[in-house]
Amino acid sequence: MEMQTSRVREIWIPLLSTIVALAGVMSGVWIQNKRLNADVELKQFEVTFLEKQKSYASFMLALSDTFNSAYQQNPIVLRQQIERLETTFFAMEPFLKSTPRTDIWNHIRQFQGLCLSLVENLKKGKDTRKDSLDSYLWYKNWFHNKLFGELFYKTDI
Repeated sequence: MEMQTSRVREIWIPLLSTIVALAGVMSGVWIQNKRLNADVELKQFEVTFLEKQKSYASFMLALSDTFNSAYQQNPIVLRQQIERLETTFFAMEPFLKSTPRTDIWNHIRQFQGLCLSLVENLKKGKDTRKDSLDSYLWYKNWFHNKLFGELFYKTDI
């Protein structure tokens, strides 16, 4: 009996103590790793937020200005606004993932087509402003929802 007690004291108690100590160290490492990852994500958000906010606001303003120049039948200003719209998209492009970026670019191209055909229709005497305005409002809402979600909400949690 004394031999068993001695064996428990010599082998099992140190072994269990070592296991408990290792579990404590491993959980500490895991917690530190999680905290470090959270700190990195927070810092990245802090650093990029202002740039994302500025590029988003510039894009939405350029979208409005592009449509207004088409609505007012000003093809020279329209070309300038289309370039501005693309430039503001390029400023926020690094913050977008590949699939949404392609989807947004395709919608920009469609929106540009809407604006160009509005000018062409007005030139031909067809007043399609009402339908074009409805389409513009749809695009504005689509860009707002898509960009705001992609730039300011983390979707890969």
